[in-house]
Amino acid sequence: MASYFIRSSVTGSSGTIPSPFNPGSISSNLVPVQDNFYSIGTPQNRWNSLQLGTGGLFLSYPPIYTGQNGWYSLPYDTGFIKWIQSSIVKGFWSSSAFPAYSNIVINKNVSVSFFGGVALNNGKVILVANNYSSIGMYNPYTDTYSDMMTSQVKIPPNAFNGGVLVPSGKVVFVPFKSGNVCVYVNESVSMSNTFSHNVKTPAFCGGVLDFYGNVVMIPCSTTSNICTYNEPTNTFSNAVFIGADGTFAGGVLYQNNVCCIPQTNSNVCVFSPSTQIVSNIISTGGKSFCGGVLTSNSINGYNIVLVPSSGNVCVLTIGSNYTLSNIVTNVPGPNAFKGGCLLPTGNVIMAPYNSANVGMVDPILMTYSNSTPVPPSNPFAGATLVRDGRVVLIPAQKGNVGVLNTITPPQNTEFWLSPYFNKF
Repeated sequence: MASYFIRSSVTGSSGTIPSPFNPGSISSNLVPVQDNFYSIGTPQNRWNSLQLGTGGLFLSYPPIYTGQNGWYSLPYDTGFIKWIQSSIVKGFWSSSAFPAYSNIVINKNVSVSFFGGVALNNGKVILVANNYSSIGMYNPYTDTYSDMMTSQVKIPPNAFNGGVLVPSGKVVFVPFKSGNVCVYVNESVSMSNTFSHNVKTPAFCGGVLDFYGNVVMIPCSTTSNICTYNEPTNTFSNAVFIGADGTFAGGVLYQNNVCCIPQTNSNVCVFSPSTQIVSNIISTGGKSFCGGVLTSNSINGYNIVLVPSSGNVCVLTIGSNYTLSNIVTNVPGPNAFKGGCLLPTGNVIMAPYNSANVGMVDPILMTYSNSTPVPPSNPFAGATLVRDGRVVLIPAQKGNVGVLNTITPPQNTEFWLSPYFNKF
């Protein structure tokens, strides 16, 4: 049962969780308990609160923050998703197609290339280096970009596709053409080649944190396995051969499963970390995607908005069975979007690559709209929500960091740090 407080500071308990993605169902004076109501301690201890039946560690909800850095909960059930998403609020622009866009100038004479962004506990955003010699950092408090020099590691061309925040507060970079898994320590501004994975490159595209604390890496080529990396023990495992006939681009965590997003593969696949089994769940019908975003639905299950690389926006509904629904959008050609994120208003933002506009999906009305126009020749790969509700668009080839101002901050830290959301 979710806990709420009245704006008059009277605490209480609600009998019914407000309908997710329906801001109208949430009373204007009834909102989820805020971050500063929780206690402080060490974040690692929060992972030892409860034992999952399969042996994994997770926490109850609402979360009790015992961490200075305010981590997040990991109960892998539908109730947690609905609790998190019950914090959705009706924003200033929730019915508008035009949130404000601004450029954060990088001021480089060379092209910068990143692939995916990672929100840190301190609110800053790491830009994952793809074809660039440095890790990038966006500071939302000063609206500035800076290079994070990594003299310990020489970053090769097309090095990484995506990164994952792990419980220690470090960032694990997912190798694309890099021969190593790399780990970045923000506090000391250091980076290390932690493990030589020996996987034929291009190896992986995107990753998610499973409920065992492992980073699940999504295979990019048809010859790659799904692999996992555990940062505390520095161990790398070939989990399972996926048997793909094409490529994947990104993964989405739901319950205790990882949905592998098909780019050219003919099926959507699901990997179970507990059983180490991968399953073909439904045909793509020839459509191509690059990233996905988790939402909930009204049938006690999950929706995953599949971000189109070409073709239509699609919604994968996961309940007692699987269905794939088209949202007809007239997506503008190949490589239209790369990655997306869930907003506090319940809409899904899609990062424009070749598209001239940010894409926006309403998962309740099942509609698509061209949102804010973006500058030409400034493609993005990844969208990252930060604590004040702005969305950071990650520059993929050249140009500047893009920032969308939604004027609607998340109601709790869980929303923008949870491994369920805000991932490429």
